[in-house]
Amino acid sequence: MHYHYSFHHNFFLFCIVFFLCIISISATEIAPANTPIHIPLTMKYVDNALIEKNKQQYLSGFGKTWLQNTMSKGAMYRPFIQKKAEEYDLPLCIEFLAVIESGYNTNAVSRSGAVGMWQFMSNSVGNWLKINDWVDERKDPWLATDAAMKKLKINYDYFDDWALAIGAYNMGLGGMNQAIKKAGSRDFWYLAEHGYVSNQTATYVPRFFAIADLITNSAEYGLTFNQPWQVTILPNTIIKLDRQINLRQLAEDTGISYSIYQYLNPSLNHILTPPENDYQLRIPEGCNALVDFAVTNQDSSNIGITYTVSKGDTLWGIAKLYKTTVDQLCNVNKRNKQSILSIGTILIVPILK
Repeated sequence: MHYHYSFHHNFFLFCIVFFLCIISISATEIAPANTPIHIPLTMKYVDNALIEKNKQQYLSGFGKTWLQNTMSKGAMYRPFIQKKAEEYDLPLCIEFLAVIESGYNTNAVSRSGAVGMWQFMSNSVGNWLKINDWVDERKDPWLATDAAMKKLKINYDYFDDWALAIGAYNMGLGGMNQAIKKAGSRDFWYLAEHGYVSNQTATYVPRFFAIADLITNSAEYGLTFNQPWQVTILPNTIIKLDRQINLRQLAEDTGISYSIYQYLNPSLNHILTPPENDYQLRIPEGCNALVDFAVTNQDSSNIGITYTVSKGDTLWGIAKLYKTTVDQLCNVNKRNKQSILSIGTILIVPILK
């Protein structure tokens, strides 16, 4: 009797163990195919409830649609941003800062006057970007990306903390430093919770970490958008101009659409390149000989119309008459703003549109 009980008891245990083994094997075979492995961000940060809150906002309704459309729009710029991040030894996920800065919009202008993909203020460009009558390099995604990576590198080297470095990109390194000194804490989440940084900065940082995690793990979160290899990226190169030229005329002479020159050189404010002897113009790759020939043979009359100075004329008056500026008039004619105009002097009035 005792032997009969043991047999059935052992058989029952065997069946349970066998069943559990089958389930375990099946789960092992199925899980890897259907469950993406979560990829941690390539930068250290402390998790916070605000990050999770932002993630949920971007996973439903308008937020999800906006994020997917934005990533598709930015696909053409992402390889260059990644390359620059790597060049400055920054975590690759820093590329997603452009999502909350501008949504990859090179023409973005904020209410406070910040311009371009990386939203530089005119007083925050340092020596990295030029802003004058002829160009606003904040609108150039390639030049601005390089400047943004330099700025982020400086911030991180100073704070040795990514939450603080990213917050400082929004509010300025000096402002963040003052907030830390006032609070007596280097914990960004403490600064945000207790009002030592603006509400804008307090929401800016968790938005970044939320979006960075969502995009890095897009398959896990069910997000779909165009990848860089799915879009056409126009290969381009840079040439140095030894004189000022008219881009509309260049387009006509080369047969390359003016819109392509505009796309490749978005910092230009006018159809004329700056009156510099070494201006760097971006052109389609493989077109150097064609462009060089066209530039060499472009007539100087394409720069502007000639004007003969008469009695009573002033640089200001001539500039106003032709809807240009004194600076532009002086640059084209290589004159000083204080120079006296002589009757009969021939000036070139730049054609700006």
